[in-house]
Order: sequence, then structure tokens, then C-alpha cells
Amino acid sequence: MFYSSNHTKTVLSPEEFFTETGDEKAKKALKLLSKRGACEILFKLETGPKRFSQLMFEVRLNPGILSRHLKALIELEIVSKNSEMYELTESGKKLVPILKQLLEKLS
Repeated sequence: MFYSSNHTKTVLSPEEFFTETGDEKAKKALKLLSKRGACEILFKLETGPKRFSQLMFEVRLNPGILSRHLKALIELEIVSKNSEMYELTESGKKLVPILKQLLEKLS
């Protein structure tokens, strides 16, 4: 349940909520994080920067999927790439504990 600007209770679907607030970045992030392996990439990067090959081995994703996930995470400014290393941005570092709490509550 969400409150509209005039403080009345309104029930909106997640799609309506994101469209109404214009927060497309959050919508894209949630969609990406729901995909297999995306959260695991963030959890592995929490320990420090990693090369593509390290992530591929640790997360066990094929190179094409890993590359797409990393590209999307970079576009969302959750991950950055410096030379050959991928690492969490400040936003990514704040996101990981939230994801862990959420996943813990859901399991």
C-alpha cells in the first residue's frame, strides 16, 4: 500500500508504483537482480575487486550471461570496471547488505 500526494491510501502494483514515481532505474535494478546469478556477482564483489575470469569461476555463469549482467550493473552504477577489474561502487556497497537482509527474511 502506498500513499498518494494527498495522503490517501492507494493500492498500486509494483509496475504502477515505479511508473508513477518515474524511478525507472530502480525498476531496472530490481528486474536485473531477479535474474539468476546477478546477486551472486554482487556478493562475490563484496570481498573486493575481481577479474572477469574470477567472477565466471566463482559465480559459475557462462561468459555471455556474466558479461550481460556486468554491463547492466555498470549501467545502473552498481558496479564499476577499472582496467581489468570489476568492483562495487558506493551504491553497490550500500545495496549488498540490503539484499542480504531481504534474502534472509524471505528464506
